[in-house]
Amino acid sequence: MAAGYFLDKQILYKKGATKRCSKCVENHETKKIIDEVHEGICRIHANGLSMSRQIMRLGYYRVSMVEDCVNFAQRCHKCQIYGDKIHMASSPLHVITAL
Repeated sequence: MAAGYFLDKQILYKKGATKRCSKCVENHETKKIIDEVHEGICRIHANGLSMSRQIMRLGYYRVSMVEDCVNFAQRCHKCQIYGDKIHMASSPLHVITAL
């Protein structure tokens, strides 16, 4: 497992399949990165899976990145209010006649 990682000047990197290296981040750094991508410059307000993919494309890696992003999105007030309304109770249909 350690073969997929390397250390450079006290910074741990993960080797990717495309020979691209991602910086491994710690817990406090993860929170700042997720907050910045979710509500900062990127302002994507995406679900957890999409947000974690975006962060990994930016060059950051954490084993629990998907779980951290999902938890963050579930606690975001704007995401919960303006998110998909697929779980709403059904409302009665109204007949409209064409003239």
